[in-house]
Amino acid sequence: MSSASPENNGMPGPSGPRLWSAGARRAATHAAQHIPSTIRLVETMIKNGGRRFQRRIQLYIAQIEVDLRFLRIVAQGDQEVESVVDALEEEACWLRHWADQCGDWGEAA
Repeated sequence: MSSASPENNGMPGPSGPRLWSAGARRAATHAAQHIPSTIRLVETMIKNGGRRFQRRIQLYIAQIEVDLRFLRIVAQGDQEVESVVDALEEEACWLRHWADQCGDWGEAA
């Protein structure tokens, strides 16, 4: 193994793009496939009475944000994947804003 490198975020290992295990790549693929449907689910929950689903909405949004952070790390250096993560982050940001606009968790629609 080579010494720590800036390309590897200071972690010991080969320089260049990160080398991720097959398990990490499968987890990233799984997260990427489910984030859009989770976003749609949360949008529907907000439209159909945010107060009733307040806790679940908060949990789903938190999970989306965690998944996106993980995807950002795994996608490091892959421009195509990073652009998809950018678009999903924008949607998630809008979703968080929309949920926060409910304020008292009244009806959002």
